Amino acid sequence: MTDKEKIFNIIREFNVRKRRYSTYTEPNDDEELADALLANGNFLVEIFRRKLERCKTEKDGLKALASIFAIDIQADNVNESRARLKAMYLEKFPNASDFALYIVDLTLKNNIRCGDSLKIMEKWTGGEEE
Repeated sequence: MTDKEKIFNIIREFNVRKRRYSTYTEPNDDEELADALLANGNFLVEIFRRKLERCKTEKDGLKALASIFAIDIQADNVNESRARLKAMYLEKFPNASDFALYIVDLTLKNNIRCGDSLKIMEKWTGGEEE
């Protein structure tokens, strides 16, 4: 597969998922987004970008970040995604308080996890296929 084909597949997959989760773009919704196929976080970055556009305060940004969950089996993907989301928060709120940055780090550690989503899904369904 060429790089161009990979990019096309990423864009196509993102657009499919974006339509499916179009309601997850409001920063103050009680709804949450869980991504079981994190990879390097392109999907989460786009969702968080949309949420951040509507955030006016650090607290709004923290609430938007707290509504995003993801898992990936590769630690480097998890670390890259966490770093990207934190950088986005810092770009939006460059004068964020130390406390807000602590909450960002804690939220990312808790919500963006390293693990095998297939094994977790198997536990949730009791081994039954849907």
